[in-house]
Amino acid sequence: MCETLRHYGMGPGNWQKYKRGELTCSTPLSVARAELGCQGARPYSATVLAIAQRHPELKTTAWWGADP
Repeated sequence: MCETLRHYGMGPGNWQKYKRGELTCSTPLSVARAELGCQGARPYSATVLAIAQRHPELKTTAWWGADP
């Protein structure tokens, strides 16, 4: 789930750079800074997951192959 959130928050190109270790705390990309643990950055994926856990109404059912 964290990888999916990182990919969504950073976009595909920046996520690939993140995975290769090419991003640093000097990047202006806030999600990358958060996931890198940079000072002053609020954790992104952990925050999103914590919010989702507090709100069960946000959970969805499986849609793959489901009848419309």
